[in-house]
Amino acid sequence: MCGISGIIETNKVVQIDKKYHLEQINKTMHHRGPDSNGCWVDNKNRVGFGHCRLSIIDLSDSANQPMTSENGRFVLTFNGEIYNFVKLKNDLSKYIDVKGVNSDTKILLEYVSVFGIEKTLQKIEGMYAFGIWDKIEKNLILINDRVGIKPIYWCYLDNIFFFASELSAFKKIFNNLQVDPDSLTNYLRHGYIPAPWTIFKNVNKFQPATVLNFSSNKQITTKQYWDFDEKKEEYKYSQKKIIDSTEDILKQAVSNCMISDVKIASFLSGGIDSSLITALMNELSPSKVKTFTIGFEDKNYDESVYSKKISQHLKTEHNEMIISSKDLLNVIPKISNIYSEPFADSSQIPTFILSQYTSSSVKVALSGDGGDELFGGYNRYKYSNNFYKTGYRLPKNIKTFIKKILRYIVSKNYSILQNKNFTFGIPEFNNKIEKISNLFDANSRAEIYRILTSYTTTPNIFVKEANEKDTLFSSSKSLLDKHSFEKYMQILDFKTYLPDDILAKVDRASMNVSLETRVPFLEKIVLEHVKRISPKYTVNNSNQKLILKKILKKYLPENLFIRPKKGFSIPLNEWLNGDLKDLVKSTLNQSKLKKQGILNHISIDNLISNKTIKNYYLVWNLIVFQIWYDDFLKE
Repeated sequence: MCGISGIIETNKVVQIDKKYHLEQINKTMHHRGPDSNGCWVDNKNRVGFGHCRLSIIDLSDSANQPMTSENGRFVLTFNGEIYNFVKLKNDLSKYIDVKGVNSDTKILLEYVSVFGIEKTLQKIEGMYAFGIWDKIEKNLILINDRVGIKPIYWCYLDNIFFFASELSAFKKIFNNLQVDPDSLTNYLRHGYIPAPWTIFKNVNKFQPATVLNFSSNKQITTKQYWDFDEKKEEYKYSQKKIIDSTEDILKQAVSNCMISDVKIASFLSGGIDSSLITALMNELSPSKVKTFTIGFEDKNYDESVYSKKISQHLKTEHNEMIISSKDLLNVIPKISNIYSEPFADSSQIPTFILSQYTSSSVKVALSGDGGDELFGGYNRYKYSNNFYKTGYRLPKNIKTFIKKILRYIVSKNYSILQNKNFTFGIPEFNNKIEKISNLFDANSRAEIYRILTSYTTTPNIFVKEANEKDTLFSSSKSLLDKHSFEKYMQILDFKTYLPDDILAKVDRASMNVSLETRVPFLEKIVLEHVKRISPKYTVNNSNQKLILKKILKKYLPENLFIRPKKGFSIPLNEWLNGDLKDLVKSTLNQSKLKKQGILNHISIDNLISNKTIKNYYLVWNLIVFQIWYDDFLKE
């Protein structure tokens, strides 16, 4: 993995020192690539690329970047891995001499040089974000992978086109960046900012499978070159054949992701996805697989016992770190530096600690991300559809009555809701009751899903003079016309929640400690395979993750992985009403917010003034934003 950046000046008068600025940006993103860094500048055409490298494939200096093609036409700055580069090398050997080339970067560059961008995108497999400068056409092409595993941010301001792997790099070029209140409302609703928006006005981030062209006449065009929603003919296979073929394809994907010139490992949480990836690695590896997990001293949140048992069954070289609440709390001041824009998925904290722990031993780790989106692992698929068939269809007066009762219970915060016997061991039961009450306000299936993926249904009241930006959540009726409700939710999760939350969380956390994470579930061959599987197997409400469970049963006893989905949760409720109470008061200080002029201090005061903070996720989102604002924008 690496950090990439690039500058193009479009006004001869500007004349910034591109080499100096790119070197400063390399320092800013040093954690993404500590093994080497480089710059390429063409002052005549007022363009430059920067690159900082984490060496994984071909550790020699010959693979350093930015890199120029053999014919001298193209310059590349590349972040990612091309797993099928050996096959691409064989294709190239018919046209140019590539003997002795062991760099996937070099093969990618020469493939573009010989075959062009369009054919290259059809052939390459892996995760990637890269920029290519065409010296003849004098245009820039930016590209990311099909799922958005690797990030690209970009803008065209003050006669400068600029792109980089992290938003923090933009401060090195522009001193007039402004917070976008509209994006902030999206953030408060979801805990992340959906692409193409960012926290800054006029600064964008790539959506998955995007090609951007910045031409010599200053025109910007973007297009999507692949779509998960693309219709494919469904398999006519039996269930057994679908399971067997999926296992074969997942084995190939895992094998692809194990290509490396450095040591690799696996994240093992003990859940279905990470356990299956680890089991397949174990089958394919000639030596013991290294596995890493973290556990919690608080047993209400600890699942390390499961990962340990799975490791013992698979005979992996297991590494476990038990952490305290203090360890978790110590990460909070680092969040803005790690993520470079407001990002409030609270599992970001244990994810960072796990990445830090893993990076002390290896440079690459495989994760199970993507399994939930592709194979129907989220409870909301079941709950949304069940509510649509029952509560949604109730008469309006009955819905109003039920909603009032539920909201009264939540407002009083009855102690009975804190009783684990009453709540059947369901975590955050009080918060779930509030979400159910909100569902009775839904006026469509799309609104049901949106409420279940929201931390607040009224984000505007917390931000001054702001309106939510239109996203796929608010403009997706055509998806519902084409698909079942479950499939609709799966597609939206794949296009929004997966790249902008899950993958962003893991990429920023791991790259902050120079660890590359790979995601076999999101390999091209898996994605194309899943497109052809009937939704009754991938978003099956009665048996979630049916296919993955059946495969994993071949490698592990069911009692080791069949249990309620828990996730990488932390005790936010207890924190915000206990250890972090002073942080809440100081960070969301009314006089400070009033002076800042972005957040509505009156609405926020009403939110946090009660003895007990109830909507703690929304309060957490506000705290994370304010920490970011205080840190990222300070002089």
